[in-house]
Amino acid sequence: MSAWAAIPEPDAVLYGSALVNGVAVQQRSAVLLVTRLAGGQEIGRFDFGDCNADGVRDACELSCAAPGCSGVAGCGTARDTSPADGLLDDCAGHLYVLKSRIESTPDGLSPSGSAAVLNLANPASVNIFMAVAGGAEKFVRSLVIDERGKIRNLAMSILNRFAFRDFHRCRSGPDGESPGGVCSPEFFAAADYDEDGDADLSDFAFIQNNFVAE
Repeated sequence: MSAWAAIPEPDAVLYGSALVNGVAVQQRSAVLLVTRLAGGQEIGRFDFGDCNADGVRDACELSCAAPGCSGVAGCGTARDTSPADGLLDDCAGHLYVLKSRIESTPDGLSPSGSAAVLNLANPASVNIFMAVAGGAEKFVRSLVIDERGKIRNLAMSILNRFAFRDFHRCRSGPDGESPGGVCSPEFFAAADYDEDGDADLSDFAFIQNNFVAE
């Protein structure tokens, strides 16, 4: 054969809380999570303002009377069996679900540009960013793609003083286990930026190098 096509693999899925200034983001907030390849190509996103990704803001799906929703196609069409909670039935309230596209390619190295390449011998690393209220994307962390259908519960936070606070709670030293207490498993995983099973000085250095002054 003279040409080969990339083969889609199961998405890498992250889910959990996203934090802005130490506060959990809620559904219908203007917060966006984006996964990008090293070259900048987008391969996944989760929009808290459109959590079912149908192109209609959740506030508009709930009511055509919401600000800016009059005349919007699809407004007022939300499936909502419990209107009192203000959440769409197919959304997770305060949780994000970020799906990132994965593929296999003939050489196991060169991405097509629309997905990360799965190569168990030489795992790819993708970058996750957060944008708040239409502002610039700010780096959150990298994710190593080292298995098919990877699903992880992981707290997301812009690398600012609040992320440092959470790292401080979970620091364990080289080869250390989670200290427990106020350090939940998902926050321990979030503090382990190099994904080597601990929260140590190398992870602290990662925060220093990517710190966002706010």
